[in-house]
Amino acid sequence: DLPKPKTTEVLQKGVESVQEYSASEEREEGRRWRVFRIGDQEHKVDMKAIEPYKRVISHGGYYGDGLNAIIVFAVCYMPESNQPNYRYIMDNLFKYVIGTLELLVAENYMIVYLNGATSRKKMPSVGWLRKGYQQINR
Repeated sequence: DLPKPKTTEVLQKGVESVQEYSASEEREEGRRWRVFRIGDQEHKVDMKAIEPYKRVISHGGYYGDGLNAIIVFAVCYMPESNQPNYRYIMDNLFKYVIGTLELLVAENYMIVYLNGATSRKKMPSVGWLRKGYQQINR
């Protein structure tokens, strides 16, 4: 007969230690995530994952009378589709783009879509663009 392990030994084998953060590391980890309100729902965006691609959307000024925003969408800043975590990046980038539009657009808006000389690997799908258009509450 083999001796039975104590309960605490069994529990300790299956438990990974929890990494402790310093105060600055905890603040930095908190900055990784940002919450955007899209419609009636809140969406968390992994800002670290989309950091290299945030320039895909920018404010281009105003046109006409009032607060008619010009939004520039530059495909050259999109991730390439052959990246291993492409889907995760695109899901987070989608939420970021829509959430940013909600913040930038007060009334009417115009989107300037720039994709000249951009490789096909960086082009978002038509479905991705359509979903974005349908999500905008304007």
